[in-house]
Amino acid sequence: MLMKIRDNIKNHRGFTMVELMVVVAIIGILVAIALPKFTGTLDTARKGKIQADLRTIDSANAIYVAKNGSDAASVAALVTANLLAAAPSTPNYLGNTVTYIIDAGRAKVTLAGGTSEGTYTAETVP
Repeated sequence: MLMKIRDNIKNHRGFTMVELMVVVAIIGILVAIALPKFTGTLDTARKGKIQADLRTIDSANAIYVAKNGSDAASVAALVTANLLAAAPSTPNYLGNTVTYIIDAGRAKVTLAGGTSEGTYTAETVP
């Protein structure tokens, strides 16, 4: 009986090429499904960060106005006044370069060089 089991183990040589190709194809399909979902999640997270940064700049500008009687000239002025620890930075968002500004007493973000160029407030970020 032990000889028969040993002979069966020796005769089993591994996976066939077809079986390996099927496994590789299944893995490729799973990656093709998961990758777009992951990319969309990154863009959603970056949008949330931009909106949070704009609200923080608005709050810091309100404090600046209360102390100085006028709006800050730029985000750098809020950093200089120690109302922000550092100017916010956001990596590439939808293919755009992200710049934070203060315009008419309101924090805004300028997107340039990508699909959604323009100036937006926290409520209108695409």
